[in-house]
Amino acid sequence: MIQRNFNNVIIQTRHLLTQNNEWRKRHQGYAQKITQNLGFIQSVRESFRQWHPLTVYLNTTSAQNAKRTVVFDLRYYGQTVARLTGHESGKHKLSTKGFEIKNLRDFDCDIQLYGIDWAGSEAAAFRKFFKNRKGPRKMENNSGNEEHRLESLWI
Repeated sequence: MIQRNFNNVIIQTRHLLTQNNEWRKRHQGYAQKITQNLGFIQSVRESFRQWHPLTVYLNTTSAQNAKRTVVFDLRYYGQTVARLTGHESGKHKLSTKGFEIKNLRDFDCDIQLYGIDWAGSEAAAFRKFFKNRKGPRKMENNSGNEEHRLESLWI
């Protein structure tokens, strides 16, 4: 059922794209910028491993702007819980800034990190918290969880 719904969205999107030349031109520009940054993005991404159930996500804007740094979302079952900034120097930083309230509300995570070393002990404790956590989100605050889960499946 879910796969059929996903396929229908893809078919509808393709149909709309054939009817909208402006959208196609705009996204062609995005693709060109991203292609120029692709080597850097890949080298940064390969320099750290993904820690299940945390996943690394790169949005279009970050990919276009990736020159000397690139910003990835760190997601837990589709919900962003931190940002990981990769630097050309190889020193990658993790920050929960802006996610503290949701992390506490949805996951009972009170770990707050502000530009700490991805390879350091504080980042390891953060990853371990989510690795050991059972389930996607606290049940009493479950609104929107299905949306995040489906988005994560889609991606």
